[in-house]
Amino acid sequence: MRASTSPPLDEPALGGSDLEQEEAAQALIPPFQWTDILRAPWLRVKVAPVAVASPATSIIVPTFNEAASLPELLLRIRRAVPGCEVIVVDDSSKDGTAEAAEGLGARVLRRGRKLGLASAVLDGFEISRGGVVGVLDADLSHPPELIPRLIEIAEGGRIAVASRYVAGGRVSAWALRRRMMSRAGASVARLALKIEVRDCMSGFFFAPRAAFERTQFRAEGFKLLLNVLVDNPGIDAVEVPYEFSERVHGRSKLGAGEILSFWRTLRALRA
Repeated sequence: MRASTSPPLDEPALGGSDLEQEEAAQALIPPFQWTDILRAPWLRVKVAPVAVASPATSIIVPTFNEAASLPELLLRIRRAVPGCEVIVVDDSSKDGTAEAAEGLGARVLRRGRKLGLASAVLDGFEISRGGVVGVLDADLSHPPELIPRLIEIAEGGRIAVASRYVAGGRVSAWALRRRMMSRAGASVARLALKIEVRDCMSGFFFAPRAAFERTQFRAEGFKLLLNVLVDNPGIDAVEVPYEFSERVHGRSKLGAGEILSFWRTLRALRA
């Protein structure tokens, strides 16, 4: 019996005209699959992971309903310190603060409720990557244009404090009563804790990362700098004068609760 010369049933015959033969040959080519590209031998190249350089400076900005001032603040920070890491720690703002910060390129840490300024800075520090770490308010009362000078001091291994109470520093638009309360509080803290920094409760300061790592945080509210100074007695502190302006948007968060936390902080830091 002769072997059959008929082509397999699932393959087209190659007889006929040249056009018919070409069409039949094309039919033998399997359909294109994207996975074929992934199996291509010329793509089997090992790619080394890309190293992402840590920023030289991390700036922590605690927020609670600061959407109105945040765009201007972040723009001025970027102009003053291009390439810095800005970390916005938001205590569940209802005005879109976190969304605004994300849209402007900041790293945002969202917290479920209002937990306070000091803990916001600590949480921000935990995710920061900079060798120098700084803190400032979101309400435009602290001028970002001063940041490069503060960073320069901190890079030299010292604590840089933006100060209202040294020559050249001042407070604008505060009522006399509030100015007196602020100065009195700073004086009491300096005497109780034996601190030389005149504006020892400034909320605008920069320090080497090591200074934050050595600090056993016990402070509350806006008195975080007190804690850093007490726990780093071997580090020199330099005060840089600036003009403190009243917040442009929103309301001040200073109240009876903050005054009470001040006394609790003094007690904890003296222990």
